[in-house]
Amino acid sequence: MRHCLFIMLFLSLFTPYPDKENSQTRAPFGYRPFYISHYGRHGSRYMSEREQVEVVLNVLLKARESGMLTAEGEALCDDMVAFDAGHDDMYGQLAPPGAIEHRHIARRMYRHFKPVFSRRHRRNVKCISSMLPRCIVSMANCCEELNSCAPALQFEMLAGVKYYKLLNTPDTTRALMEIRRRSKEYLYPRFPEYFDDAPFFERIFSDPASARELSSDWTGFFMKLFDCAGDAVCAGLDVDLKSHLTEDEMTGLMRFRNCIIFAEDGRNPLNWEARKPMVRIFRDEILSKADAAVAGNDVAADLHFGHDSGLSGLMTLIGLEGYDMESAPEKAWEVWDASEMMPMASNLQIVFYRNVFSRKVLVKFLFNEREVSIPALGSGPYYPWTELRPYLESL
Repeated sequence: MRHCLFIMLFLSLFTPYPDKENSQTRAPFGYRPFYISHYGRHGSRYMSEREQVEVVLNVLLKARESGMLTAEGEALCDDMVAFDAGHDDMYGQLAPPGAIEHRHIARRMYRHFKPVFSRRHRRNVKCISSMLPRCIVSMANCCEELNSCAPALQFEMLAGVKYYKLLNTPDTTRALMEIRRRSKEYLYPRFPEYFDDAPFFERIFSDPASARELSSDWTGFFMKLFDCAGDAVCAGLDVDLKSHLTEDEMTGLMRFRNCIIFAEDGRNPLNWEARKPMVRIFRDEILSKADAAVAGNDVAADLHFGHDSGLSGLMTLIGLEGYDMESAPEKAWEVWDASEMMPMASNLQIVFYRNVFSRKVLVKFLFNEREVSIPALGSGPYYPWTELRPYLESL
């Protein structure tokens, strides 16, 4: 049982969306939802690029050609070949489960906040997406499902590099690339503190000492192997790469991946001050569109489809529970659990309510359809817009 629970935790770092209902706290008397601002990560996908898989596969194929693999090494090599073949020119694309995830999210959004999508003077839904196909197809599935629930809605869907940059997705600026370089330089020398590779070399290679010459970046090798093992589940591939890693090895790799993610997007002394200005760009977009909705425009929802980095950076800026933690990058795994933070199709829904009598506005936040608080503003889940807006603008 302990091993099964651990495997579930390991996979949750690269897992399909938790497709389930969550309870909703009843809004105060007289308040009805009228507008939603949303950010959704693309759904379950295949590995982003074949080059990521080649980091592992090429080493194993070289070892095979040199007769350097044990029986376990041969099995791992076979599984990596099958993993690569299972992608069938679909690297970076949305996997079939990813489309279903966004449809289910959209249907629950409609069911929980039906008044948002049923007002005659608010029938427009504005949607923007990163230019990458996995985000565009996620957007299309979400919108089609919403439209099937509320046929009177009018959808505008746009995608492009312009929106890729706006959503703060990876590699949009030199500054973000510098953050990633700095994180790698800071953490990679510490990799042996998390992962003892000697047992792996003994199991996989018949000549461990010579095998070490097959790569100049074994940290990158192990991290890509870890990513592939999780991504096989998202893509729905019948390849069990995790079986080639021990429980201790998976623990170490998961902790190290946790630290890398936190170093890039979390509140840490290495990078957060440089990361913040990039996140504020999309923060300003949210505030501008929310102001227009509160003032009384015809938009029921603004839906945004991007990537994990943009979403996690945004939630860190806002200081949502779990994303308000501060830590040195190398100790992040002790206080911040990335395994619960960013499954495929992760989404933030900011729901606006108006009092039918006083016209006052309350706002609540849902992360992966679960109500979350902003600890700096109290337990919530409902926050007065007159208090929330100045707080967001001050960040």
